[in-house]
Amino acid sequence: MTSLFPSSSAEKKTLIPKPSMDSLIKKQKLYPSSINPFYKLPHETIVEILSRLPIRSVIQFTFTCKTLYPLSADPLLVKLHLSRSENSYLIIHSKNPLKTHLYFLQLSDQKVYEFETPFASSMSEFSIIGSSNGLLYLIDSLFPQHTYLYNPFTREYFEIPIKHENCGQIVIHGFGFDPVGCDYKVVKIAYCRDRYTYHVKDEYQGHIRPLPSIIEVYSLRRNSWTYNGIVPYILETWSSPGVLVNNRLHWVTVWVKKPNWQCHKRLIVSYNLVDDTIDEMACPCSNSNYIFDRLIISHLAVLDKRLCASLPMLDRDAFDVWVMREYGVDESWVKEYSICINFPWSLIRHIEPPHHIWQNRFGKNMVKVLGILESGEVILEYVGERLVAYDPCNKSSKELKYNGMPRIYQAMFHIGSLVSPHLDKSGTDTNEAEHETP
Repeated sequence: MTSLFPSSSAEKKTLIPKPSMDSLIKKQKLYPSSINPFYKLPHETIVEILSRLPIRSVIQFTFTCKTLYPLSADPLLVKLHLSRSENSYLIIHSKNPLKTHLYFLQLSDQKVYEFETPFASSMSEFSIIGSSNGLLYLIDSLFPQHTYLYNPFTREYFEIPIKHENCGQIVIHGFGFDPVGCDYKVVKIAYCRDRYTYHVKDEYQGHIRPLPSIIEVYSLRRNSWTYNGIVPYILETWSSPGVLVNNRLHWVTVWVKKPNWQCHKRLIVSYNLVDDTIDEMACPCSNSNYIFDRLIISHLAVLDKRLCASLPMLDRDAFDVWVMREYGVDESWVKEYSICINFPWSLIRHIEPPHHIWQNRFGKNMVKVLGILESGEVILEYVGERLVAYDPCNKSSKELKYNGMPRIYQAMFHIGSLVSPHLDKSGTDTNEAEHETP
């Protein structure tokens, strides 16, 4: 396992604290050209060069060169580098007892690096709710009222103002970036726990009644929470956090039957981060080959910037991946892949009938679609213990194993960036901006 900031000793495996700029410069007196290889170049040219480098290279340049260090917060570099970044990193979240570790896998060099978490002393255990536009949204596992925005590459983090919640609430989460308002937003949809349980039972029986719920949205730009009405649907708790596509967060409803429907169905509900509106869309076409009952998860994900849903099959150990080709058009759902599931023997203690495999395994997120690579391979996560690459061309699967990977983890694609969780739209520090306001 490799540290993001390399050690002088190749054998040292512990995290290396980020060295201060002064300590690096004072070690030896160097001429500017030996410290900054770009010192003769115009500022615009330096920004153009750095914006095309991988995030690790940019970090190493700016954090080990005193004259380049200010560029790490240059709004032009931050914006340009982000616009050229891709989902080339897999964030690996390891939930070990008493402490949570964070790693990232760079697929291009097939190496695993460990992040240093600067908030470890105050939040030793946490969960990753979502990733958007270079930032992670974290929640304290022990004290869930504490949430953070975090850039794992720059190690900057920001604690979101606490929104006191009733301990009897069920909260559905979502996190995403609003490109129109240049704002990061956190969405919380809260239900009363007791009423949620009773209403879910009624929904399964076909009785539709409004369920009191609260939508609250946190804006990083305004650094405040806003009440945005209610949601007229009952969302499944396992569909949290929301999946971000087309500036909208998506969740799955419980198993419902409206008066004009002949059978029970699930719906996909979206929340628009730009105009704060709620909409609904149909799940992919259902028929007798799919297991559509209340115990099974129609898992939502993103493939090639499109909304997708993975639906388990009834007659075999497989699931279909449906992709919405034209966003918002129910008729545009197309079955893109049909993937056979071959659970590694180390993960299965006994053979079960296909239906029970899906109930017990897929229904607990045992198989999860993470994303797609440029090569066309679909990345799957098995039981939080295995990464598998599925090749749709030859319909083969291979397990991805790399040195330093933890045994039990949660993985998600992430864009490496220089974005600061303290930046507002103008690129200034939100705390400073607050003090400047009369």
